[in-house]
Amino acid sequence: MIMMPGGYAISADNFSYKVGIPSKRKDGKTDLAETTYHRSPADAVQNVLHRLIRDKVADGSIPSIRELLAEIEEQRKAIEELIAPLEC
Repeated sequence: MIMMPGGYAISADNFSYKVGIPSKRKDGKTDLAETTYHRSPADAVQNVLHRLIRDKVADGSIPSIRELLAEIEEQRKAIEELIAPLEC
């Protein structure tokens, strides 16, 4: 499981990449709540970006289009920093 900003995580199985909020079960295993399924890792990362921005719009911390555009750019840069070490 790959931890992402905002408390989200990306996981995978034999069929798809999954994005959700990790939660521990009583048996110690981890499940993903609010799970969405994606065909590629890029789609999964893009979904995390959309969720991060949606969360901020929903809680009122992004009240204008100008701030929305700035947040999109900030989150894009944060994701790029996460994947930069993988690009060898």
